[in-house]
This record gives sequence, C-alpha cells and structure tokens, in this order.
Amino acid sequence: MTNDYGNLELHKVLLSAMKDIDKICCENGIRYYLHAGTLLGAINHKGFIPWDDDVDISMRREDYEKFVRIIAEDYSDKYSLRNYETDSTYPNNRAKLGIKGTGFIYDDGREEMLFIDIIPLYYLPKSEKRKRLQKKLIETIDAINNIKLLGAVPTSAVSKLVLKPLSLLPRKFWGRVMDKIMIKWQDKSSGEIGVLCYVGFNYAGISGYDDDRWPIEWYEETAMYEFEDTEFMSVKDWDSILRKKYGDKFMEPYPEEKRVTKHAVKEMYISEEVRERLSM
Repeated sequence: MTNDYGNLELHKVLLSAMKDIDKICCENGIRYYLHAGTLLGAINHKGFIPWDDDVDISMRREDYEKFVRIIAEDYSDKYSLRNYETDSTYPNNRAKLGIKGTGFIYDDGREEMLFIDIIPLYYLPKSEKRKRLQKKLIETIDAINNIKLLGAVPTSAVSKLVLKPLSLLPRKFWGRVMDKIMIKWQDKSSGEIGVLCYVGFNYAGISGYDDDRWPIEWYEETAMYEFEDTEFMSVKDWDSILRKKYGDKFMEPYPEEKRVTKHAVKEMYISEEVRERLSM
C-alpha cells in the first residue's frame, strides 16, 4: 500500500476492519456490498481512493440486524457500533462500526473512533403513492433530527409550530419511527431497493432517497473485487450502479483540485495495541 495523501495508516486500519467484516459475513451467511465510493475505489484503483478517509459497506436490512447482533455479542473487544440506539446524538439511521483504540479529532473539537459506515438497504413500497408518502415522512423526520441535533434553525411557520416542538421528543423515538416506516413498508415486488434513510442531496442536487435507489436485479448477483492485498464482495453489475450514482464519466481521472478528504479531520490517533496487532 502506498499513499500520497497522508492516509496510509488510516487505510491500513480500515482494511483490517474490512477483512474482519468479510470474515464475519462469510461465516454467518451475510451478503454485503462495497458501496458508493468504496466500490468506486475497487473499480478505479483496485483499493482505496487515495484521498478517501472512510469506507461504506451496505447490506440488506435482515443481514444488517444479524451483523449488528454478532458485533455486539462476539466482537465488542475490537469494535463498537454507533447508531441512534447507542448514541442519542447520532443523526441518521445508518450505523458506524467504530474501531477501538483509534480516533479522529475533528476541526470543531469532536472526537470519534475511526469507523466504517454500515448501511442497511430496504425494499421500497410497491405503489408510487406510498413511495411519495414514505419519502415525505423520512424527510420530515430528518428535518426534526436536524433541528434537535445539528442546530438547524426553523424558518417556516410549519417548522416553527410543528417540527420544533416535535424535536423535543427523544432521538431514539424518531429513529424507531423512521425504521418502522422503512421496515414495515418493504415490498420486494416493488422491484426496487435503496438506502432510503439518507435524505441529503448529492452533488447533482438529487435527494438521497432517489440517489441511492436501484432496481433489485442489480443486487441479485455478487462478485469479488480486488481491493489492496485481498478481495471483497459487491454487486456484479457495478457499471450500472456507479453510472447511476456518479454519471457516465465515473472512470475518468478525478480533477486534482477535488482530491480532498470528506471529513474535516484535525488529528488522528492509533493506539500502540492496534499498531502492534496490525504490525504498523
């Protein structure tokens, strides 16, 4: 492994965690997928995007629940799962697999472990009417969480009179409501699968609900992809997935001025125990 962006040690730690995830999933019949920029890195770089500072792995909701349970029961010595159930300040309905003995210190003073994003996937509702309603409800809950956790300032009359009072309810309550909206409304016959819980907008201004949403057949077959010194699983039809998410030019060299990390990290630390375990 080499890296000209100062991420060599970070990538070594993340790669070790990815190998553990692969081992857990293979031993327990869990299908996982390199997701978003991590899949893009596998295709374009046969490993990490050199300037990237995180890893995205997705799995269907039923596999996600099994994975979370296994981590809590058998791997709590090495990893800690952060989600809305374990952390009342966690803003979304995905999870972070924190690597114990490591940490980021961000420019704003926040601290957290080095992590891998673990992203549950859901079948969409079948009817277009229910899809529109689901999207609106998820966006509303996301707005409530933004007021509650991120200090978003209500501007409209509705947000002041309705959303702000609702933001006083516990974070865990809203997390469970959003989960129920996604889990209970699943319908495989819809022909679509997606992240759903992420409603931010991508670089093209597309809602996360629509950006991370694909035909189920794209997820039916998997393949193994070279990644640094090993191989990991993802969708077989990587071209369709990446083309939809990043556009037709996703294999072209990325502009030099945009080769920057996504997180405003001031400092990173890795304990001696972790360094010894990974022979760093």
